[in-house]
Amino acid sequence: MVIRHGQVEIGNFIRKIRLEKNLTQEELAERAELSGNYLHEIEVGKRNPSLKIINGIAQSLGVTIDLLVNGQDAYCHLMPITELITNCSPSQLKKIELIISTALDME
Repeated sequence: MVIRHGQVEIGNFIRKIRLEKNLTQEELAERAELSGNYLHEIEVGKRNPSLKIINGIAQSLGVTIDLLVNGQDAYCHLMPITELITNCSPSQLKKIELIISTALDME
């Protein structure tokens, strides 16, 4: 499968995240097992990477494919909830699950 839409945007997202992680193109290319030139061409929108390549880049950056393709993680809206429940005990998590289930059943 090849990503056909938004290849310039994908390249921009890859570059932005790479720079946020203080990686050079060469470092990321090595991690993703790509040539530096190929990664450069992806970043500037000259190459259309396959999903396999995008997955390798995402793994090398430690992010989701969704973040590379869309500029945000599909689950980013859950981060505040995740942070709240991270340190909950098992009994607290069970109560939270019951509250959520009850609220969803009310709709």
